Amino acid sequence: MSDELLVINNLIIQYSFSEGAFLTSCAERVKKHNESISDAIFAVFSGCLQQADNVALTSCTLKKLSKYYDTQASLSLPELINDGGLQLTYIEMEIQTAKPNELSKLTSISIPDFFKKVPFYADSDCRDVHKIKVYSLKTKSRAVVKFKTTLERETLRRLHNLLKGETTSLSPTSHTYPYEWRQTFYDRLSGEAFSVNVLEKR
Repeated sequence: MSDELLVINNLIIQYSFSEGAFLTSCAERVKKHNESISDAIFAVFSGCLQQADNVALTSCTLKKLSKYYDTQASLSLPELINDGGLQLTYIEMEIQTAKPNELSKLTSISIPDFFKKVPFYADSDCRDVHKIKVYSLKTKSRAVVKFKTTLERETLRRLHNLLKGETTSLSPTSHTYPYEWRQTFYDRLSGEAFSVNVLEKR
């Protein structure tokens, strides 16, 4: 089989949402919901993947694999920028279509370039960015795609600019150790932290 025929037979699910539209949605989500910056961005990212350009998906569900600890889960936006970007690690994406065998040749998904490709395994190269399992069903197609990606520092800076002048409610942070007797809250947009002594005598 020629390389040209192989490319034709393989399926790459395409997405083409713009960086501007994505960041605008992220900014609106941050303003409306009292959740971490990481959770807000992940929710918008999940929404953007519901409709592909070249395949009619009947279902698309994203989740973070819980067995991997997310070190950026409670970071503020300035902290994520200082950290080099937001790492969306170990994402599991389950998709379905109405046609049997439609996903049988699925080899990858293609998301916009402002998301950086990251090898799924640390010792592989950037071509090996997806772990895919396709299920054979009689009445529909189903596949599970596992991948990692990074929203880089410059993109987060543009999000920060969109949120300038906005105020946000304080959120609890998990920066403290389990035996810490202070409850700490932080501003998701400025990164300022505030400690409350819960054992203070009244």
